[in-house]
Amino acid sequence: MRALILGVLGQDGSYLAEQLAAEGHVVWGMSRRRAKTTVPTVTGDLMDQDSLERAIAQVRPDVVFNLAAVTSPGGGWGAPQPPLLADVTGVGVLRLLDAMLKCAPDARLVHASSSAIYDHPRYGVYGAAKRFAHDAVVG
Repeated sequence: MRALILGVLGQDGSYLAEQLAAEGHVVWGMSRRRAKTTVPTVTGDLMDQDSLERAIAQVRPDVVFNLAAVTSPGGGWGAPQPPLLADVTGVGVLRLLDAMLKCAPDARLVHASSSAIYDHPRYGVYGAAKRFAHDAVVG
């Protein structure tokens, strides 16, 4: 299997990369910047459609693991939010789906959702963005 992991620099993404590689799979990570990882990386950004398409076309994955997000744990409505949270965490998934449809239409997507989708008023913009992304993936 050829895998592309978005969020490979995070805790879950790095562990997933190590596990898949140990099982003999071809594993690539995607990052906005060059970084040292245990697997080869391609440059890509959930806010940049062209970069997503280039990354997917280069890797030709059988499966894409989307573990990337801007998080805001406990940041309810009215609380300061990290910049670009909704654009990356929510709308970025639409860009990813579109890029996959264009460049790897047979690839599967494994999308990391969140319990915040069930109580998005409590979780503010993060919950709403994760709910938006979840609905786009399962819809």
